[in-house]
Amino acid sequence: MDQGVGRNVTHDVIIIGGGPSGLMAAYAAASNGAKVLLLEKGAKLGRKLAISGGDGAM
Repeated sequence: MDQGVGRNVTHDVIIIGGGPSGLMAAYAAASNGAKVLLLEKGAKLGRKLAISGGDGAM
């Protein structure tokens, strides 16, 4: 995966937070052709989703 390190990279949408709302926003934007950057401080995306009613896998 190209992280854009050392490059001038542009995005159409930047989303801060990889919880359920952030994931849905990223999906919606990318589905409509936007170049999306999703930032999450934790080690795993969607962790709150798994805790609150996902399949339990963390």
